Amino acid sequence: MYGLLEVMEHLHEPSEELMSKLEMYFDPQRTRADLLPMLGYWLGLDELLLRRSANIRTFVARAVELWKWRGTAWAVTESLEIATGVPGFVVSEEPPDAGRAARPFHFFVTTPEGVLKDKEVIEKVIEMQKPAYVTYEIIFR
Repeated sequence: MYGLLEVMEHLHEPSEELMSKLEMYFDPQRTRADLLPMLGYWLGLDELLLRRSANIRTFVARAVELWKWRGTAWAVTESLEIATGVPGFVVSEEPPDAGRAARPFHFFVTTPEGVLKDKEVIEKVIEMQKPAYVTYEIIFR
């Protein structure tokens, strides 16, 4: 009987070891790189962002915080800086039109230099972060 129990104990060792490290698989800073897209999908991140984001671990780790602030200039700016890895994005809310009147539900995003190659990612981040009724323009430097 002792021999049978010993065999059973050894059979359970791999799964017990896996279960003791389970939280590692859900932590974007510690998980394997091939599991990051799965975590990103769970958090509602787009496939393009998961493939082309400069800082995918940071993006996944901060996704919940960014979703809480969705629709704000801060969330747009933070998301763009994380996705491209380049600081210096400026969001101007309700910029004036040609007649100097405020344009409600519209904003400009002014980019830092050298991010034109990430245009598709920038557009996807803005679409993800802005409310549906808001329009925007991107000004590339």
